[in-house]
Formats: sequence, structure tokens, C-alpha cells
Amino acid sequence: NNNNTRWRWCECVVSLLSDFMHPHRYLEVITKLSHLWQNLSPAEKEEWTQKSEREKAAYDIQYINYVKMMNPKDLNKMKKLEKKLKNKKQQKYIRRRKNIEGEKLGKPKLPNSPFMMFLELLKIPELSRKNGQRRKIRSSSIQAEDNVQTFSSSTPRPTNLRERISNQETILELCRLKELRRSGWTGDHLAVTLPLIGEYCSHDHRSLLKKEIEHMKNM
Repeated sequence: NNNNTRWRWCECVVSLLSDFMHPHRYLEVITKLSHLWQNLSPAEKEEWTQKSEREKAAYDIQYINYVKMMNPKDLNKMKKLEKKLKNKKQQKYIRRRKNIEGEKLGKPKLPNSPFMMFLELLKIPELSRKNGQRRKIRSSSIQAEDNVQTFSSSTPRPTNLRERISNQETILELCRLKELRRSGWTGDHLAVTLPLIGEYCSHDHRSLLKKEIEHMKNM
């Protein structure tokens, strides 16, 4: 029985490592590309730098025209969002909202750095897939946050810590912990996996996972 439990524990660790290795392919590609960039000659780098500076100069002109064309109502809305950025708790949400509102109003896109322009030319599949995933996550998270904002304005905030969890990965890990608890695992087994999980969770979510493990140890 102990051998079976130990084997299931090893399987879980391997599963967690596999899950977290997925984004490392993207990081590996970026690392190799950064080395490729470093090996360019000074003349080649200068060419990308000049292109970036030209696009930034054009962006400055476009941005001035963009501000001039905004009506007072839209300008006031953007100024309010700018002020709300000082609120650290909602800073991430407000920044996203500000970017989306800017796109709707025709705000010009800030040019990339010379290195990022170099990457765009290469058209690496891993980068395209990662950026596509980011766009999907960004659009879905904005919709979810809008729903939360609407819900919060008319409904009291939940007092239970577990009701306030919004991180899907943390919820999945908690489900795994509960499932493994029913399989006879102990908190000592799962404590080994906590550093792996903790790297990808916020402080609040890490604390919640620790509480779950401590609860298992006391059972």
C-alpha cells in the first residue's frame, strides 16, 4: 500500500513538472533568439535601431493627432482611468481597460524595440502561438473581470476566502489536493510539490495551498 501511494505521489510530481514545462519551450526559444541577436554585427543592429526610432517618431505625431481628435467625453474617460491607475489593487484591471478603450478610440500602437522588430521578421511559430494564447486569455479575462465588477457593484463581497479565488490554476490544484487526500496521501507528500505550485501562484493563493496541506497533516 505504501509503495502504491509513493508511486502515485511520484506520478503527481511528474505531472506537475510536465504542466509547468509547457511554457518553458517559449522561454527556451527566446533565450536562443537573444543569443542570435547578440551575434549580429553593430551595423545590422544599427539598422534595426534606426527603423525603431523612425517608427517612434511617426508614433509621436500620430499620438498628438489622436489626442486632438478625441471629444471631451472620451478624453475625460481616459483621464479618469489614468487617475485610477494609482489604486494598486485594481491596477492590472484598469490598465487593461485603459488599453482597450484606447484601441476603440483609434490610439496608435507603440512601436516595438529593435530586438522585438527583429523577432517579428523571423516569424517564429512558438512566438506566434504564445502571442495568440495571450490574446485569447486577455479577452476572456477582461470579460470575466467585467462580470466581477458588475457583480461587486450590486452584491456584497464574499467573506469566505475560497469564494474569492479567481485563479483557475489554484482551484485545480486544490481539487487535486482533495482528490489525493481521499486516496490516502499525507501532507508530507504534498509539501514537496508546493514549491513547484508556488512559483506560479500569487502570495494569497500560496497561503491557501499551505493551509490545505497543513489541514491534511492534522488529519
